[in-house]
Amino acid sequence: MHPFFSIMYLLSGETNNKKYFSEKMQKIHETQWEQIAPAACDVFTDSAVIPLLVGQITVPSHVNVLRSQSFSYKAKQIRMFTDIFVIDSCRYLYGMLPTIDMLVNRIKDESSQMCYRIVLDDIEKNFKGYIPGLFFGCSLIGSNINGFEERRFSDREFIN
Repeated sequence: MHPFFSIMYLLSGETNNKKYFSEKMQKIHETQWEQIAPAACDVFTDSAVIPLLVGQITVPSHVNVLRSQSFSYKAKQIRMFTDIFVIDSCRYLYGMLPTIDMLVNRIKDESSQMCYRIVLDDIEKNFKGYIPGLFFGCSLIGSNINGFEERRFSDREFIN
């Protein structure tokens, strides 16, 4: 099977059928993450690791929900809509991530783990409103804490 389909299969959440897993992905999937990365708010699992690995070999773009804007205006008779998205590639996260061979060992290091978890917490709170399952289980701090709420797109602003 083509690697692209294997990645899409993993991202769909269908991780029970391991026939698409390489030996290295099998090791990632079978890792006892809850023992390596003790729970802060969420228990760290392989569902947090897989998007990181995919992002490492692709060029992901994450929408900054707080900085994006939506406008509407009336052009003659028709109501028009436009959206401005601020994009962050998060290369600092994917750049410091080791290869799949070393990932489990790197996460065992508590200082490295904390760096990943802080960034993943922020990304998850950004994604929750429009792609809720992608970085599921990455919260380091609960969304009910002031200053750490999940982000939502602002309401559309009517400019005329």
